[in-house]
Amino acid sequence: MELQVCYLCDPKWIEPILKNPAYDVKIVHLVRDPRAIIKSKISYAHTPATIDINQVRGMTTMTCQHIETMTKYVDANLAHDKSKYFRIRHEDFSLDTIAWTKKIYDFVGLQMTTQIQNWIISATSAKNLKNLSNKNQFGTKRNSAEVVVSWRKQLLFEQIEVVQNNCQYYMMSSNYRAFDDDVTVRNLDEASF
Repeated sequence: MELQVCYLCDPKWIEPILKNPAYDVKIVHLVRDPRAIIKSKISYAHTPATIDINQVRGMTTMTCQHIETMTKYVDANLAHDKSKYFRIRHEDFSLDTIAWTKKIYDFVGLQMTTQIQNWIISATSAKNLKNLSNKNQFGTKRNSAEVVVSWRKQLLFEQIEVVQNNCQYYMMSSNYRAFDDDVTVRNLDEASF
C-alpha cells in the first residue's frame, strides 16, 4: 500500500479523485472551534481588548462562511461514509493526542510506532513545554491543553457572541457548545465542547 498525505483547505478540491473508483482515498478532517480560530486571527496583529467589534464581525463573517460552506459540503457528500471520512475536533485531539493519533492510524490502516508516540508526547505535553511560550503561532510545539481554552480567557464575551451567531451551523455540526454568558465562559470547569 502506498500512502500519500496532502493538506487541503477544501475537500471539494479532490472531488474528482473521490469519485474515481481507482483511488482508495481516506479523509481525516480536522476541525477547530471557530472561537479559537478567531482568537488566533485577532492575536496575530492585535489583542482582543484593542480590536474593534466591527473588525471582529468582518473577520468572523469571512471565516464562518468558508468553514460552513466546507462543512455543509462534507455533511452532504462525505460524512456518511465512515470508511473514507473521519472528522476530529482539534480540542479532542489536543486533550488526548495519543489516543486520537492511534484512531487516525487505525483509520488509515497503519500501526502507530513508539517513535511517533514519543514525538507526540514531546511536542504536546505540558510537562515538556513548561518554559515554552505559545506566542509562536506557527511553531510545531505547544502546550495543547492550554491552547484549547485560551480563547475563553482572552476573547471578550461580545466577540464570542459574534462568532457563535455567525457560525451556528458549523458549531452544531461539529458539536461545539455555545455559551450564554460571560461567567460561564470564564469558568474553566465548564466544558467547552
